[in-house]
Amino acid sequence: RRQKKKELAHDDCRYVIFYKKEAQKNENKDSQNATPSEEKDTPLGYVMWRFLMDDNGAGEFLPVLYLWEIHIEEEYRSKGLGKHLMLISELAAWKLKMKK
Repeated sequence: RRQKKKELAHDDCRYVIFYKKEAQKNENKDSQNATPSEEKDTPLGYVMWRFLMDDNGAGEFLPVLYLWEIHIEEEYRSKGLGKHLMLISELAAWKLKMKK
């Protein structure tokens, strides 16, 4: 567990996090002093990467985007979020000129 926390907090880690916006109900019952409801962000999933240099076997080191972890909350699985996070990962690797 300690090792996992260390990995997640590493300086080289980059995250893309999916959020769901939910309106919070205002508890103020006095309509004259009511404030507009606020939105609350609820994380639904994330992907974590690291940018590394990888040996291609011929002594040459290539920049790579290493997908370290992907997680989707159970109730949101099989809805395309993981596929979307993978697509974002591929686009980031391409845009940043990673070789893998």
